[in-house]
Parts: sequence; C-alpha cells; structure tokens
Amino acid sequence: MSIPEGDHYLPKSESMLDAFQVPARAHFTIGKSVEQIKKAPMQKVAYATEEFLDAGIAYLANRGHDKNLQEAGTVAWQACKK
Repeated sequence: MSIPEGDHYLPKSESMLDAFQVPARAHFTIGKSVEQIKKAPMQKVAYATEEFLDAGIAYLANRGHDKNLQEAGTVAWQACKK
C-alpha cells in the first residue's frame, strides 16, 4: 500500500540515499558532524530526526524492493503517524 503523504520525501531517483535529501536540505543548520549535532538545540534535532525517519519509512512503503518491505514501511508509517 502506497503512502501518498510520503511522496513529499521521494525524489525521482530510486536510491534510498536520495530520499534523505529533502530533510537534509531542510535541516542543514544543525550540522553534519556528531559534534555539531550535539551543540544544536534539542528541539531542532528532534524535529530533524522525525523528518529523516519519515523519509526512510516513506521510501520503504512506496519504493521498497519487494512487497514485504513495502508492507513493513506502510505498517511503520501508520504506527508512527497515529
């Protein structure tokens, strides 16, 4: 089952790494290194974490390589969004 809300995170590319580009662009201010992230405000880090998790789950639900991955992604999306 496809998750229409998840399409926001999914580029034309089929690569899972590319799915993380949307949250990476939105949250570039927290930094990329562990040291930078530790210095960022917790609220910003928490929001970024949610966005990265959503991107990964959306990829599995909408573009998983087999039906089992797609089903796992769909169930995870539904569980996280309730």
